[in-house]
Amino acid sequence: MSSSGPALLPDSSVRMDIFSDGLAPEWQNWSWWTPVLDMAAGSPVYSGSQSMAVQLDSWGAVSLWHPAFNDSPYHWLEFQIRGDLSPDQHLVVYLTTEDGVEQDEVPVDDCRMIAEGTIEGDTWKQVRIPLSDLNRSGQRVNRITIQDRSSTGSTFWLDDLRLIGAQESSHQVMLPLVRG
Repeated sequence: MSSSGPALLPDSSVRMDIFSDGLAPEWQNWSWWTPVLDMAAGSPVYSGSQSMAVQLDSWGAVSLWHPAFNDSPYHWLEFQIRGDLSPDQHLVVYLTTEDGVEQDEVPVDDCRMIAEGTIEGDTWKQVRIPLSDLNRSGQRVNRITIQDRSSTGSTFWLDDLRLIGAQESSHQVMLPLVRG
């Protein structure tokens, strides 16, 4: 048997809130092509009293800006998302560096990032994307964007958007050694 090394667990004591019952201090709304962007929606709500209701036109985006910062204390971008009842929402997430360079896009409906790989209506789903997938260059960032990549647009709700740290699990995970 071979050990895969220490497992990482979320560490919410190391976190930067972005949206939770409203935008966190220093964050600004720089979104585009959003017929609806209600940052004080009373329903549905994952936690607290408000969520962000979003309707995007095709290629529209929720884009949130902050003065440039080093994301190295954090390990994941995490948020709760709930779709409407329309199928096939195609959303991607990416970070932008302080010099304006868009980093790698990650699909929200990637099964490694969201349970069952789908955004669903009437169900809140947690999305947790490793920052190593979003900012491979390790540069300082100042913007987080969730963008529609469909020809029809998207309607969804966001809640508890934040960056969180990681801690090593006290348990080791053992995987079998497979020889080919």
